[in-house]
Amino acid sequence: MLQEAYVRCFAALREFRGDSGLATWLTRIVMNEAFGRMRRRRPTEELESLDRAIEQGDTRVIMFPGVHATPNPEVATARAEVRRILEHAIDELLRPSASSS
Repeated sequence: MLQEAYVRCFAALREFRGDSGLATWLTRIVMNEAFGRMRRRRPTEELESLDRAIEQGDTRVIMFPGVHATPNPEVATARAEVRRILEHAIDELLRPSASSS
């Protein structure tokens, strides 16, 4: 990886403007090469395997809020209660206090 990054640096040497030190520029190119390799190696899952995991009740899959097709009254009630508590707390923060008038 380091060798590939240095080859890229050598090929792009004419583009070095001198806004930073040469070592900083080289380090940034090496880091970008490493990040690119990490992105390419990132494990992925097919959507079908995620659908199967959800159907089987696999708790390792975390769904986005509101994705469940069948509404759950307990979850809806809990979500509404949390929303009410948060809205009340925000209103209290925004309300001018009596001592500041």
